[in-house]
Amino acid sequence: MKLNEPTKERISKLNMYLIAKLSENTGFNVYQDNVSETELNEELNGVYDYIIFSTGGFSKSDTSQFTLVQEISIQVATENTDDLDGLQVDIITSLEGISGAGPYYFLNSTKGQIQKGQQDNYVDALELNFTRSFKYVC
Repeated sequence: MKLNEPTKERISKLNMYLIAKLSENTGFNVYQDNVSETELNEELNGVYDYIIFSTGGFSKSDTSQFTLVQEISIQVATENTDDLDGLQVDIITSLEGISGAGPYYFLNSTKGQIQKGQQDNYVDALELNFTRSFKYVC
């Protein structure tokens, strides 16, 4: 077995969980790290309703020597959502699970706007920050 294979499999499963839960509970396409102009035009027909997630660095858990904690950033662009607060709650619940039983832990969120491509139009933007943790063997 290769070094840290179970941990790498866990990371992959956590990413698949995140994509599946966000997609099914928001109806938005979910991308990792960025979305290209081609994807915006071909997959989304130029409509800015999408989610990008990015993984951050690792830190050691305060409670366990063999647990790593990783920061996760969720960026949402939406031009067709009237209830941004409701969308935030849906995203938080999607990843934290009912009663916090999911694999992600919500930290905070911010609201703003982003420019729509090269246009003079702006769409609503959310950023939600989470952490996830997993055991590793060294």
